[in-house]
Amino acid sequence: MIGQLNIRVFLLFIVVLFVAFSEVYAQTSTTKSPAKIGMILPLSGPYAALGTDNQQGIDIAKSEIDPAINIDFIFADSRGEAATAVVEFKKLLDLNQVIGILFFRGPVGMALNPLSKSSKLPLLGGISNKDFALSNEYAFQLWPRSDVEGEAQASALKDKGFSRIALVSAQDDYTIALSSGLKNEAKRLNLTLVYDEEILPTETDFRILITNIKRSQPDVIVMNVGLTQIAPLISQLRQQGLNIPALSTFFAGKKEVAIAAGKAAEGLMYIEISTNLKKLRADLKARFESTPSGATLSAYVGTIMIAQALKGLNDPNSASFYARLASIKEIQTLNGAFAVKDRVVQFPLVLRGIKNGLPEDF
Repeated sequence: MIGQLNIRVFLLFIVVLFVAFSEVYAQTSTTKSPAKIGMILPLSGPYAALGTDNQQGIDIAKSEIDPAINIDFIFADSRGEAATAVVEFKKLLDLNQVIGILFFRGPVGMALNPLSKSSKLPLLGGISNKDFALSNEYAFQLWPRSDVEGEAQASALKDKGFSRIALVSAQDDYTIALSSGLKNEAKRLNLTLVYDEEILPTETDFRILITNIKRSQPDVIVMNVGLTQIAPLISQLRQQGLNIPALSTFFAGKKEVAIAAGKAAEGLMYIEISTNLKKLRADLKARFESTPSGATLSAYVGTIMIAQALKGLNDPNSASFYARLASIKEIQTLNGAFAVKDRVVQFPLVLRGIKNGLPEDF
């Protein structure tokens, strides 16, 4: 009798154990693996300040994403360099098996574009080169096209009453593309380019350059140069007595530039994506004691776009993720909606300037 009871207890224990394991297995088997997304950003090097902006925008976006959307963001450092980015792209694709990649910086994007196209991997990027999305159907542009941004520069000069332009361009994908757009629009607006010079992206001694600019007698100078070049160029311009108005890229809005240039930066104008978004500004102020730049907004909107494409997508892969991205006509965020046309996010551009050491909208 006791033996039979022990057998029944044992069998009951086996049944309970079997049921328990079955439930655990069922739960495990239905748990979805996260969608892996690579994030190739300039986390170090001369453009690290932009990488910081990117990360802050991504962090704010992640706090807004529905927790049910399971995403694993895998970060890699490009240092803003094309060759480094290519190595990181291959690692993310082959080792981490990502289904898409977000990046920032023009040279990086144009180096990754053919890899994205050949592997059919969606590539979302803060890049202005107009050929980025045009030459790769898997590319999604998170920045105004260079021709549009260059046109905005030329239009701002026209509106301000300038007619004689001195243009200095660093030999970088972003700045060269931007200057090309500016020159095309300046010609249409009957603005005269009295000086046009390309410089190395590492150049910081501009004394001879400034002497030549002064001879051309411009009424405005456009400095489409690198982040670390703006402060020395504007400082040396003022030191040599060339006090005409100056227009630059969105890099001019970084506090590093204002600090390095000091009083020489006063009045410096630049075109940037409008970041006049009350909630985003409040969130960044509370969390990071910072204000949003175009790089912040680009990464923020791109991250929300990724989540929007993945929402409700079962077992996502690069093909299904791409199809969802391609179908998005509007990105819905807590800071408003952003239209997407021909795989380019439509960001509004504004003219800004430095006043009392701080950026402001004109």
